[in-house]
Amino acid sequence: MREKANSIVSILRKKGFAVYYVGGCVRDMVMNKPISDIDIATSAQPYDCIDIFIKEGFRVIPTGIDHGTVTVVCGDYNFEVTTFRKDVVCDGRNATIKFADSIEEDLSRRDFTINAMALCPFTDKVIDLFGGRKDINKKIIATVGDPNERFREDYLRMIRAFRFASILDFTLNTEVFFSIIRLNKEDWLDKVSVERIKLELDKCFSKSDTPSKMINGMMYTGVLEKILPEIYNCVGVEQNKHHRYDVYLHTMKALDAILKEHPNIRWVALFHDLGKVPARRYDGKDYTFHNHEFYSEEISLDIMRRFKFSNKDIGYITNLIRHHMFKCSYEMKNSAIRRFVASLGLEYVDDLYILKYADRVGKGRGVGELDLDNTQFKIRLKKILDEDKILKIKDLAVDGRDVMRIKNIFPSREVGKYLKQLYELVLERPVLNTKERLEALLEKL
Repeated sequence: MREKANSIVSILRKKGFAVYYVGGCVRDMVMNKPISDIDIATSAQPYDCIDIFIKEGFRVIPTGIDHGTVTVVCGDYNFEVTTFRKDVVCDGRNATIKFADSIEEDLSRRDFTINAMALCPFTDKVIDLFGGRKDINKKIIATVGDPNERFREDYLRMIRAFRFASILDFTLNTEVFFSIIRLNKEDWLDKVSVERIKLELDKCFSKSDTPSKMINGMMYTGVLEKILPEIYNCVGVEQNKHHRYDVYLHTMKALDAILKEHPNIRWVALFHDLGKVPARRYDGKDYTFHNHEFYSEEISLDIMRRFKFSNKDIGYITNLIRHHMFKCSYEMKNSAIRRFVASLGLEYVDDLYILKYADRVGKGRGVGELDLDNTQFKIRLKKILDEDKILKIKDLAVDGRDVMRIKNIFPSREVGKYLKQLYELVLERPVLNTKERLEALLEKL
């Protein structure tokens, strides 16, 4: 990636423009961490960049032309090239941008000191005007200048502070922490789009080893109560003898028990027990949470619609939540396992294992029993699949055309009802799944 980026900046330099690497890539270079992208800042105007790189044979995308940003495609990499900028007027969400004359002025408009460094691509000299390297060594998140001003320019920065602290395992400095507590009392939520908030959480869930650090930071400062009150309402909700922690702490433990390679399962973990708040009852001896998974599904559905999750992600997350209370026992019949997997979907089974392991970790009572559950379930399921893969209606030896022919009916809902009846019979007795036997059964239905 660095080689490709060097070719981009060399072209701009030959044309007489100042050019630097900026932002997160410089922070990661200073920390000796692998870099996933490289952002470029230059004195060249955006239309100059378009003209220069098109003439050099590159594909150029005007991704943020009004804010001075174009994307230059070089091989398999996309590089954002942005003209030096300065904020002129900010309303907490949008900034009116004017182009700056120097990299120093550009860096002064950035959010945190660790992101306000630039690197000369030709000398590898780091420009650090605000103590970014010092704060990296101290492992703290500090703003460039007054935190109140920085956050009022863009209130999303309050959430970004917790995201960086979680991913980097840093701590907010005192000024930043108390500034967020103060500014959270302001009417800021309607100034930040839900899509931007969700993106910060997505980045945390896909990059942090301890995403609970972000959620906890927002909880302690009051931000969580504004953006995800459903999660905040779990704080202090006592559970029963099977749990060491309250619902909120259990959720945080489960969240951290899932690896960052599974960000969508982390969303499931965050939502899976939200229904315990409305479902909790006291039976005279202990608390119960009957059917809480269905409450959780409904609550999470409301959240995901609010945050504009994709329909695909909504289906995935609610499906795992709905099925997370399943428990395999030695007495369970094969037909019951087939019914469960048919309801869940075979493609979800491995992810459910991951979720159930994290759920058990979150109980704080050991995971041995769960490992036994998962092991015996895997063995039983493999045997079932080896013998008879009857998990969906499409696995039947007959189809809708056979039903219409034998029952002498036209395409209608009635066809599906007959297939459903056959499916239920085959789940109980897979041996029935032959064309001859199912057609004979159809004659009798």
